[in-house]
Amino acid sequence: MCIVGLAPSSRDLAAQEPEGVEMWSLNMGHATFSKEVMAKMTRWFQVHPYYEMAPRQNPRLGHLKWLRQAKIPVYMEEVHPDIPASIRYPYEDVCRTIGGNYMTSEPSFMLALAIHEGFELIKIFGVDMDCDREWAYERSCFEHLLGFAMGRGIKVMLPEGCPLLKGPLYAKTVDVPSSYMVERLRQVKEKEIELVGEINRNLGHQEILEELIELAYQGKDKLGNARTGHLVSADGQVVDALGILTGGSVQTLVK
Repeated sequence: MCIVGLAPSSRDLAAQEPEGVEMWSLNMGHATFSKEVMAKMTRWFQVHPYYEMAPRQNPRLGHLKWLRQAKIPVYMEEVHPDIPASIRYPYEDVCRTIGGNYMTSEPSFMLALAIHEGFELIKIFGVDMDCDREWAYERSCFEHLLGFAMGRGIKVMLPEGCPLLKGPLYAKTVDVPSSYMVERLRQVKEKEIELVGEINRNLGHQEILEELIELAYQGKDKLGNARTGHLVSADGQVVDALGILTGGSVQTLVK
């Protein structure tokens, strides 16, 4: 079976899978996948509570309409009358299989169900969990379930370049291709230049702000002309310099 997430890095590779393979996806994937991939879908997942999920949908994207017209099973928290194809996710049975309820994302719900149903081969497409802080806890859970699956003898296949189940090998001397080291050095140098530039910009901003605050506090401009010691705060309000010195943030002096 295949779990197909929304990451563009590998989601469309699912189109290469042969007919007859179980293929599961989730949420608003129907609005982003190719027709070839959608034609292969056999199950869908939208396990967010309906009362919480439905009001925040953008009608232009047609998610609720798609769910209501779905021709394949749609796994939800509970069967819902508006979704004829809805099926209650077998939460209790799945939790017994994996030994708890450690499922921190929808892909983890999908993977846990695949483990519960005893698939011998699980392929992962479009699941990177590598671009946002929330992935920190979602990725760890998904990788845990991948390891759980492998421990049960299930074969797991990830696409080339997928960051899941990757990390530095600890306390082991290994042969590393020079091309890899050159590329990593290039990446580190680029990051160093970016960080140095950001530091310099911040230092420059800090110096400018300190000068402006001091001038405003003294009631002068840069030429020494007397002026009112007022500044514009981040929310656009004119505030007294003393207010800035006690915690306000500054964009520019009032002209």
